[in-house]
Amino acid sequence: MLEFDFWKALLKILIFLPLVLIFALFFIKFFLSRKSFSFNRGYLQVIEQVGIGNKASLVIVKVGAEYFLYSVTENQIQMINKLPDYVPPQDDIPGSQTFAQVLAKLRQRREADKS
Repeated sequence: MLEFDFWKALLKILIFLPLVLIFALFFIKFFLSRKSFSFNRGYLQVIEQVGIGNKASLVIVKVGAEYFLYSVTENQIQMINKLPDYVPPQDDIPGSQTFAQVLAKLRQRREADKS
């Protein structure tokens, strides 16, 4: 009788464990992905985010009608610069700015300010 209970429990584990793992992967992929969260509602919007390390990223944030570039690390969030002439990238508009273009403009401004 003890052997039968063992095999019955083992069979349940072998059937339900893969089902639970598949459900967990599905949940993580479709419901907890960053793109599934809508950050583009209301007054404050995260427009674009680029990772620059394991625990650091650059983020373009829209506050009202103004755009700002932030540095986000594990320990702090710091505003780097205001982006007065930033045009958010859109798939429909050819030639819209990319994140690299915005950073290049900021570098040029900083070099001009230093001179």
